[in-house]
Amino acid sequence: MFQYLRLRLRVLTEQSERLQRARSSGRYSSEALSRAQTSLDVEMARLEQLADR
Repeated sequence: MFQYLRLRLRVLTEQSERLQRARSSGRYSSEALSRAQTSLDVEMARLEQLADR
């Protein structure tokens, strides 16, 4: 289970970095990017809590 959490956190981190690059490019609306980032942040926080147990 711990390996899955670590891998999933790595994937979410990469997705977050890609969102930051997309924000810089201006390709997507700020609202859409904010919603996507919030979703990633919530998922990352949830997984980090599970990893701390």
